[in-house]
Amino acid sequence: MAATGGHVTQYKGQDGIIEVTLDPLVAGGIAGWTLQFNLSKGKGQTPILTLDNGMLGGVTIRDPVAEIIDITLDDSFTDTLSFGTYVWDLWRIDPGSESCLCDDTMSVRAPTRTVFA
Repeated sequence: MAATGGHVTQYKGQDGIIEVTLDPLVAGGIAGWTLQFNLSKGKGQTPILTLDNGMLGGVTIRDPVAEIIDITLDDSFTDTLSFGTYVWDLWRIDPGSESCLCDDTMSVRAPTRTVFA
């Protein structure tokens, strides 16, 4: 299974969405799949963030037929990240169908301007 997600640039303290599209499409679509997103500082390291489309939230199957998945990164989380490069992956975790759908990197950068509330 391949997917398009790609490298992500995220600005510290800002909301972000990672959009993933599965390719090739799966017969019957992905409705009902259980998905898990993990973010860590490096491959093989313990995730610093885990999201899913269940109790944890943050992962949404936006279009089960076109197989488009959104991963929402909340600004309260991105504000805690140090600048640098992270790795992420997205898994299907249904029993008997566990598989990594895609993985890539995410750069966390400082915004050019400061916004004051």
